This record gives sequence, structure tokens and C-alpha cells, in this order.
Amino acid sequence: MRIFVSASLLLLCSFVLNIAAAADNRDTIVKRDGKTVRAYILDEKISEMVYSSRPEGGSEQTVRWKDVKSFSYKAQEGGLWNGGPIKAMYDGDYDGAAKSFAGIGGISNAEGDWKLKEKEEWEAIPKWKRAYGLFHLGDALEKKGERAEAAKVFGILAESLPEHRLALYAIFRQGINLALSGGDAKAALAGVKKFTTTDAGSLAGDMEKALGVIIHVGNDDMAKAKREAGRVRSRFREIPADWIFWRELWSGILLEHKEFDAAMIIYDELHQRMGSSPKRRGRTAIAKARALKAAGKTDEALFYYLQLDVLPFAGTADIAEARMEAAKIYIERIKEMEDGDEKIRITELAKQLLNGVVNHGPLFNEMRVNAQLMITEQFSDGAAEGEADAGAEEEAPAEDAEKKEE
Repeated sequence: MRIFVSASLLLLCSFVLNIAAAADNRDTIVKRDGKTVRAYILDEKISEMVYSSRPEGGSEQTVRWKDVKSFSYKAQEGGLWNGGPIKAMYDGDYDGAAKSFAGIGGISNAEGDWKLKEKEEWEAIPKWKRAYGLFHLGDALEKKGERAEAAKVFGILAESLPEHRLALYAIFRQGINLALSGGDAKAALAGVKKFTTTDAGSLAGDMEKALGVIIHVGNDDMAKAKREAGRVRSRFREIPADWIFWRELWSGILLEHKEFDAAMIIYDELHQRMGSSPKRRGRTAIAKARALKAAGKTDEALFYYLQLDVLPFAGTADIAEARMEAAKIYIERIKEMEDGDEKIRITELAKQLLNGVVNHGPLFNEMRVNAQLMITEQFSDGAAEGEADAGAEEEAPAEDAEKKEE
């Protein structure tokens, strides 16, 4: 009898664990009324989200985007997504991120031409992976400065998943990258305008205005771009990620055109608004430091660069850049200083910052090489601390051998 009960209990426990495991695979939707729905997200359409209690074969339910506060896919947790390519993006490893996102989105670049997998194979990939993989691939290429390639990928996303919520974003980003790489963004502008009659009309209207501004920039008409930039405000302010993207883009353009004061007003605004997002705060801090340095305000720029170096709210790529740029400022100051204790102190600070870049990790090979070159060129000892230590460790056994021979 005991054996029979134990076996029954084992079967029951196994059944319960299987149910729990299945439940753990559900996605999460948080509604604006405070309710949390655990279900399987099937699609993100322009006007609504589609979900079901089962991954396949269940009855479909919908919720309007205006009623959704936030949502997350269970499969995006951990190394596949947040611990992998998303982290690589924050770390500045755009090549690695692009490779991962291309695999997730089911696309490859053969002989300079982006192509999706064969239709049946591509459609077998979960829709969220196809959409987000392609979107973030475009984003990684954009951040690498490969705007023409980014425009191609965003275009493929919009064409292959025209009913998906990200199609509007893809056309918008396609237009931006075309305009800023010498391409023709008129078709993208028309594509964004079509969405103004949908439930996403308010957002599409702001995107249309913003893309119009960028087209003026691409046409070297900054006067008109600046006049129209102030009209981009309504819907973007309601969606933090969209507002941040636009403000970062526009402030960067202002900085490139030496509109330092206007750019810094936006950086201050971004820095204050993103207090709850550490890595984004780091990104805006370094953007402001760049603006201050470009404006010749090196003392203020140095403050922000050093702030990034000691506070753990920045992405690692930003920290490496902050150390590098702070060291450059110190090196320029050293050139004009008389010999003495203060010059020695500043020299040591510059060395420490550059050594911090050299020993920063494998993701920043180019930056690390540049830092090592600066150490070699600027300082008589020539070697970074990490390399000097390694050399000492290698030579120690030889010294021991000589002593034994004696």
C-alpha cells in the first residue's frame, strides 16, 4: 500500500510540475487598470495585441494598446535576449549584436545583399523573434554608422510584416537612415503618413513631422529643420522610448552642426527624465560631455567623463569612452604644465585612465589598441600596467632558474 501511494504521489507531483513549467512559459501583459494577464502573446498588430491562454489552438483575445501599460515575452529573458545581444548593444559590441539579431530574425547577408530565409522556414520562426530580431539588427547597424545597410533591413521588416506594430517604426527608421546617408526618404515619408489614419495616427503624425525635419537636415537646410523640430512633441512625450530616441537623434544633429547651447538643453532634459534608467543616464551624460568638450568647456566635460568612470550607471562602452576622453583632456593639460608635483599627479591620473581602457575587456579591441598607443607615445614607461604585470610574471621563473644554477 505504501508503494502504491508513493507512486501516485510521484505521478501527481510530476503532473503539477509539468503544469507549472507550462505556466512559466507564458508571457506577461500589464494593463493600465492594474490587472496582470499571464498568457501567450501571438501578435502585435497596429491597433491591438493578440494573445491566448495556449501557445497554439486556444481562443484568441485582444487588448487595445491604449489599455496596455507594459508587456514582456518570457522567451526574451536570460541569455537569448537580455543577457546576450541586448547587453552587447550596451557594451558597444555592435558587430556581435548584429550577428545575433540576424540569427534571431532569420536573415543573412550574402554578397552584400540582405535576404530572409526561405518562406516556409522563416514563417516557422515565432513572429516576435522575426519582428524584434530584424528591428534590433537595423538598430545595431545604425549605431555602427552603417545607415544605408540599416535602411535596407528596416525596409525588409516593414515589407515582410506590414501588419505588425513595428512596421511603422521600421518605415520611420528607414527614412531617417536614408535621409542621413544621402538617400531618398520621400517614399518612407509617404509610408509613415499612411499610418496617420490608423489607431496609431497620433504617433504616426509626430513621426511624419520628425522625418520631415531629418529630410531637411539631409538636404543641408538646418534653418528649416530647426523651425519644424519644435512641432515634434505631442505623442512622442507619451511614449518614453520614442521621445528619448527622437531627442537623442535631434540633439546629436544639433551637436554636429555646432549648436552647442541647444544640444545641451536637450541633454539636461534627457538626463533629468531618465533617472530611473541607469544605462540611459550614462548615455546622456557622455553625450553632454561630448557637447561640452566640443564647445571648449573642458572643465565641465571632464566632470561628466569622470562621473561616468566612477558611477556604475553607464554601459561599459560609455565607461571606456569616458576614460579615454578624460585622459585626452589631461594629456593636453600636461603639455602646458611646468614640471612639479601637480604635473606628476595629472600624468598618473591620465595613465590610470588609459590603463583602465587597455584592461577593459575583449569587446573594445580598437579602443584598447588606441589607448596603448597613447600610453606608448605620451609616457616614457611605454607599457600599460596590465602588460607590465604580465611581463613581470613571465620573467620570474627565469630568475628563479638562474638562482638555482648559482
